[in-house]
Amino acid sequence: MINIKNLTLSFPHPQKGFVNVVENLSLEISKNKILGWVGESGSGKTMTALSIAGLLKLKFPSARMKGQILYEGEDLASADEKKLRLLRGKKISMIFQNPFTFFNPSIKIGHQFKEISRGPSSPISEILKKVELYDPNRILKSYPYELSGGQLQRLAIAQAILHDPEIIIADEPTTALDASLKWGILTLLKKIKEEQGLTLVLISHDLASLPGICDEIALFDRGHLLKKTPAATFFEKTGTSLCPSS
Repeated sequence: MINIKNLTLSFPHPQKGFVNVVENLSLEISKNKILGWVGESGSGKTMTALSIAGLLKLKFPSARMKGQILYEGEDLASADEKKLRLLRGKKISMIFQNPFTFFNPSIKIGHQFKEISRGPSSPISEILKKVELYDPNRILKSYPYELSGGQLQRLAIAQAILHDPEIIIADEPTTALDASLKWGILTLLKKIKEEQGLTLVLISHDLASLPGICDEIALFDRGHLLKKTPAATFFEKTGTSLCPSS
């Protein structure tokens, strides 16, 4: 569904000029699969994800990008902002790490959804039920600080599926949550993937949470892709270690 070819991402360094954080990375994302991206912090997972979502230059204007990110015949790496804006949210959505910083704390949830949906509130209520928030009227009338971390992350998932995208990239979606809530969010993402027939990229440094969730695993290390294998094969050989012997 997405074919990344020789992607190199560079950032300015005060002494070294530009430093590569991702280097000559090539990776295919298969349609209707859950692909886990795993690796230590700084291995290039999030920067690659931001590049696919067309957000790298918005967040880091001084970054440099080389290579190709091919999607439906388009090279996202060279696409202009107008083209990327048409894709973001509608074709490719992203869920970020910390749900507490995702929403504006001074605006009620309902208003934040209306700004994105530009439609009536009834479909929004149905989407909230899809993410297992069964009291949508109360949720939509609440400020973000009145809700729990688990509720906010489910709201972030709801926003990600609002326009029925083809691909969702979830960047460490359980990092800010208690252990008791993590499995619920992961199984919810898997359920939504199956119900809506979409492709899910699940970024994590916690391998122990991925068996039974992912179809495939891509292992990142210091800006490179070490390997991509079926999840069953990966866990059979490596267990839940981020430092596999082979």
